[in-house]
Amino acid sequence: MIEIFDRARRRVAIAENAHAVSEQQRINAVWYLYFSLPYSDPKNRFCKPFHYVRHNGGELYRIMPETLYMDETGSVAYQCEHVLATLIDNILYGYHVVGNLGTYTADVIRYVLDHQLVRNWVLEACDYRNQFEYGWEQESLLSALFSIAAPLAGPYMWVTNTAVYP
Repeated sequence: MIEIFDRARRRVAIAENAHAVSEQQRINAVWYLYFSLPYSDPKNRFCKPFHYVRHNGGELYRIMPETLYMDETGSVAYQCEHVLATLIDNILYGYHVVGNLGTYTADVIRYVLDHQLVRNWVLEACDYRNQFEYGWEQESLLSALFSIAAPLAGPYMWVTNTAVYP
């Protein structure tokens, strides 16, 4: 089942006829959801660019505009990206240096998230307490966020909770 939400995250429809549903979930990367609806399905009118969808109560995704096309079965195919990608919409303008002694990994993550124009994301927990210094110039918030983990020793994983907002 695909739930469809408008830009204000209000559920506007349930696409019962969705088929060819697949998720691409790579650790520490933006996830993708793909699905199709029959061309004649009235729920297509709710699948507008940047509206949100959720498959079987899972993660929240947004519909991407450039990927709407008719597939070989006569259905409209949709590609959606995980809502973590909303951080691409915001830029750290200018040059930013943050971190070093006394500034921990969680502080740096909060610094990046504090530059959101619309507060979609907050840090709930961070298991690392490193004190690295970071520098960014004209960088998207998502790119800056992902770069924070680059110098960490050992495995790490970004975990999101899209069941609550922000």
